[in-house]
Amino acid sequence: MITKIFKDSSLEKCIELACRELNLTSQELQYNIIENKKGLFKRVVSISVDFIEKSEEIKTEDSLIEGLGTIKISDGKFIIKDPEEGREAAVIAPSRNVKIMVDGILITSKKQLFKNNVIELIYEENTACRNLNIQISPEKTEAYINIIYIPKVILGIKDTIESHFLLVEAEIMEKIYPPIYNKDEISEELRKQKINYGIIKENFEKCTTENGVEKLLIAKGISSINDEDDVLEVKISSGLDSKHLLTDEKGNVDFKSIGFISAVEPGDILAIIHKGKDGKDGIDIFGKEKKHKKGLRAKLNAGNGCEIKEENSIVATIEGKPCVKGNTFFVYRVHEVQGDVDIKSGDIKFIGDVLVSGNVKEGMKIEAGNIVQVQKNVERATITAIGNVVINGSAIYSTISAGGHDVKNLKQIENMSNLKSQLISLMETVEQIKKFNLLGNNVLDGEAIKVLIENKFKQIPKISLDIIVCRDLARGEPEEKIIGLIKGKLLGLGPLSIKNYWEIDEILKLIDENVEGLNYSLSLPVSIRLPYCQECTISSSGDITFTGNGEYVSNITANGNIYFENSQSVARGGELKAKKEIRCKKIGSTGGVSTKLSVEKDGHIWAELAYQNTQFIIGSRKYDLDYPSKGIHVYLDEKGDIVTESLKL
Repeated sequence: MITKIFKDSSLEKCIELACRELNLTSQELQYNIIENKKGLFKRVVSISVDFIEKSEEIKTEDSLIEGLGTIKISDGKFIIKDPEEGREAAVIAPSRNVKIMVDGILITSKKQLFKNNVIELIYEENTACRNLNIQISPEKTEAYINIIYIPKVILGIKDTIESHFLLVEAEIMEKIYPPIYNKDEISEELRKQKINYGIIKENFEKCTTENGVEKLLIAKGISSINDEDDVLEVKISSGLDSKHLLTDEKGNVDFKSIGFISAVEPGDILAIIHKGKDGKDGIDIFGKEKKHKKGLRAKLNAGNGCEIKEENSIVATIEGKPCVKGNTFFVYRVHEVQGDVDIKSGDIKFIGDVLVSGNVKEGMKIEAGNIVQVQKNVERATITAIGNVVINGSAIYSTISAGGHDVKNLKQIENMSNLKSQLISLMETVEQIKKFNLLGNNVLDGEAIKVLIENKFKQIPKISLDIIVCRDLARGEPEEKIIGLIKGKLLGLGPLSIKNYWEIDEILKLIDENVEGLNYSLSLPVSIRLPYCQECTISSSGDITFTGNGEYVSNITANGNIYFENSQSVARGGELKAKKEIRCKKIGSTGGVSTKLSVEKDGHIWAELAYQNTQFIIGSRKYDLDYPSKGIHVYLDEKGDIVTESLKL
């Protein structure tokens, strides 16, 4: 007796497999289930079958099927014998790759057959096909070809011996392949894709084999080699790593935050440009020239106190402190105060840098032609600098300005821009009044304008006075002319002198001329850095950064941004005004001290925490916070509506 194991995905398939191999019927098969596992993706069934080898069989094969119905295939035809009376008929079963029709009916499982049954086989058919695909790299410098041939498969059945059970399985008799792509066809496909450069002949030949190809490089262009960027090596020592200095697309170096740097002697090298290598153009697979990327080229200029040497380096010509504005290096002479600025030292006015190792005492003034650095505190004092201002201590009851004349010019630009907006609205209103004759035919334009200024456009006189206060004789005739028109047509009884409201257009044109001139005269923005201020007025043509506890009841104005770096810093009371963005940690107090923060219409305000009675202003839109909130972000959406993103505490 021999035992054999049969394994498949179901018990039925195991039995069919055993019956076919041992030439037994399912009734004759003696088996035991030894495994029945159902996995996540697959089921496994195993049976063991005991049988006697042919040499040990007592009965012959003929004797085993004697009297039973039988079936066999001969010359592709089914030959069926009916069973003797009381015995089983022959059994047929389909397989996966062939379908069986018995008397015109499709069978899906075992079926008993008699010789009068009509059997028809249906084979799975496919059509021979071929596919050619070309993939082009994103850079368009390489093309890959894929060719696949799928043959038509002819199925059939082979002759079998006579048996009681027959599992019909189709076999592949023939494979008919589609025609192989020839050189002309491949060339035509390349032409359709407009690939005409860098064809690889050796690989082109491989495309004509019947096995096809997979991701074969068929064409390769010449890749462009980009220029290497110039490398700027800054020789002067500072608190910053020169690797952090950035350049824009024009090669301008951003030195705004270079900080205070050590003094230099005549002949000291301030910076060296290491020229990058030039690249070269390439050619893509379409035969088009592929331009290489131009490298960033550093452009340096020598200002006061330094000169260009050997084209690519800048050296100091005097002793002093170097600084950088845009792409221009300067060396400024330095005035150092070893101690406090007080009655003994007197007020300080110096064309270069001013460095104070102590405090700036009450009532004292510092005016610097460049930077100001104070190691300790500033109390009830005034600091004005053309360059950056850094205070390492606190500022109390003081006025601090960085940017010099720029701060005043920026204020005048703001005033004139506000007046322009008001006057445009005023003209539109007068135009509507005249269009619909709201005040009657006897009312002159000047009278209507005076009434509107007194009742609806009350900001016009206030802004006009601000422009007059900020006047600067150095700005010359354009500003004096607009101030004359403001006094003559917008203040007091001046509007009554206006005969036609279009006379205001002359003021608008002068505003544009003045703003253009003021913008042209602005230098690069400078910044102010300090840990804490209390009841101060601070203004800068660039950024203002608080590195410590923050500010208390102060007026802070930045033409750039306002930042609070310390995680515990507070903006409590007063007004903070920036052009672009304000980033705070905590605003206001639990007691609800009034704090106002404002940016222009394209600006953003962020705060980690803010208390009630905080007002956010974006352009002309306002939002008052009524309850403590966290994760605050305030801005204008595309429609110009104010958006406040926050979570209530």
